Parts: sequence; C-alpha cells; structure tokens
Amino acid sequence: MIPFQSDFVDADGLDDNPSTWADNDYQLKPRSRLIDAGHLPTFPGEELGVDLWGNARFIEGILGRGLRTDLGCYESQLTLCPTDIDADQGVTIDDLLDFLAAFELGQPLADLTTNGSTPFPDGGVTVDDLLFFLTHFEAGC
Repeated sequence: MIPFQSDFVDADGLDDNPSTWADNDYQLKPRSRLIDAGHLPTFPGEELGVDLWGNARFIEGILGRGLRTDLGCYESQLTLCPTDIDADQGVTIDDLLDFLAAFELGQPLADLTTNGSTPFPDGGVTVDDLLFFLTHFEAGC
C-alpha cells in the first residue's frame, strides 16, 4: 500500500512543498485507509508501544478491525464508529445521507466490510456494506 497525500492532514505543509518537511502534518485523516492497516502485537508488551508523540500505538480504530497499528509515524487517536461517516464524533441523519450518497455512487466511503483475510475494506460496495451500516447506525454506532 502506497500512502497518498490524501491520507494525511497536510502532507505538503503550509508552503505546499512536500520536500520542506518541517511544516508538513503527517497525522492521519479520520477516514484514512492507513488507520489500523499495520500489524497486530506480536510479543507480550508490544501493545504498550508509542508513536513519535508518545501516544499509544495500538488503538482500536474506525472500523473495529482490532488492535492494529496505523501505518505512519503517528497513531490516530480517533476511535470512530464506522457509521460516523463525517467523523464529527456523532451518528446523525447526516451520516446516513452521506453514506447513502456514497453507496449509490459506489464510492470507497461506503465500503465498510472486509473480506476477512485483511484488515482493509474489501474493495467493493455491496449490499453487505449497506447492512453493516444500517446495523451499526441503528445501534448508535
């Protein structure tokens, strides 16, 4: 997986130059595909690791994929509900409308289910994604 600038808050900084890294913000956006895309803890105590800011490295992320690291130097501290489509820390009718619009167009935002063998969305927008969304939406998460 090759990270794209769109996965980060501001990968080219205020000067719009990715080569001048001092002003670049490499925090992951709330819906970045890099969240929970890393590895599982592999030895006792590894789950206590920290990122460059000292934040916990293994945080349950946006789709409930388990305690996996994020790809990147900073671990996202957002623990979003998969139906919080706009990442505002609340599940509202706006999330439902945003999901339905993305679902109708087959956009990746509506791809919420995994194929079981990877922690990533399965690459297709199907009825399973709709059912997943509705189940979690009804539960408030």
